[in-house]
Amino acid sequence: MNEEVTAEAEVISGGTQPQPPGSCSSCDQNQQGTVPPHVCNSHVCIKLCSLILTQLVKAHTEVIRRFGGNVGSAMSLSEAADNASPASNSDQTVRPEPDSPTGTNVKSFSIMETAPNSHKFKLTMFQPTDPRNFYRTVRNEIKLLRSSLPTGIWVKGFEDRMDLYSVMIRGPEKTPYEDGLFFFDFQLPPDYPKSPPNCHYVSYCSDRLNPNLYEDGYEKQKGSQQGRENSRMYNEMVVLKLVQAMAKLVAYPQAIFKDEITAHFGQHANKLCERLESWLDVSENYNTTHPLSPTTPTSFKQIHSEVAAVALPEFPLIPASKGFCITLRKTLVHFRNVLGQHVNQRCS
Repeated sequence: MNEEVTAEAEVISGGTQPQPPGSCSSCDQNQQGTVPPHVCNSHVCIKLCSLILTQLVKAHTEVIRRFGGNVGSAMSLSEAADNASPASNSDQTVRPEPDSPTGTNVKSFSIMETAPNSHKFKLTMFQPTDPRNFYRTVRNEIKLLRSSLPTGIWVKGFEDRMDLYSVMIRGPEKTPYEDGLFFFDFQLPPDYPKSPPNCHYVSYCSDRLNPNLYEDGYEKQKGSQQGRENSRMYNEMVVLKLVQAMAKLVAYPQAIFKDEITAHFGQHANKLCERLESWLDVSENYNTTHPLSPTTPTSFKQIHSEVAAVALPEFPLIPASKGFCITLRKTLVHFRNVLGQHVNQRCS
């Protein structure tokens, strides 16, 4: 494996002959003032990181092949869903109950051949401490996933790693997260179901969209004027970061959810944009007619009583600040452009 890394690293660097650090054709162009100095270095770094990840996946696969260690090598996820644990005796075999023909949410739960390399827990080793109990629990929960997933939740399982799952959740209505998509990687621990699954939130933005994913929220300030203003400012950040994150998601969708992502934005993107643009219109009109008046909870109630034609948010946001309105306007223009370049092409 070291030889492969060395050989491919030489190819990336531009050949087998020694070269000065950062030397390549792009850097030669940079000397002429045509390419920024960071472009070459960042390009090589990205390729090297991709190469290292590829080699790690190969090494992990080889270790599993030689020594075992993942439950997927003994039984696939589909087999676990339809059969008893391999640790069970023949006279203790539990026959699978037929899936309910009604209410089955087949499109929301599906099983793929292999777990993607991008999965947070892809390179972890796994061996259940109580295989029989583990298989039984997985079988029962797969039946629930097949028949009882709520609307707006999609789950992917993997034939080769029954301990890994990927989840996509649509943001709930009447919240700042409405029409957004959120992604999580899960791994069942070796002593599952005694211990809960490990969870990783896959972020498409640089900031934290929800503090409750990391720390205590703003519950202590609930009902106070300070709490309401903090909530409004926080909601501005959430809405802005949500649109920015969804633009990145449209341009670079997760491969395993690509079809679902395209279908979601084909159905909900215009509604999202129109809703936010109507809120901007209301806020900008208020800011224009009340240039010196600070926004307070009273302002919020006044606008809700005066504006009947627009469905205003039920959470603190209106009237939004001038800075937020300017930034969100620009962000929505970019979001619509990205939608036109990607979603519309995929749907056509």
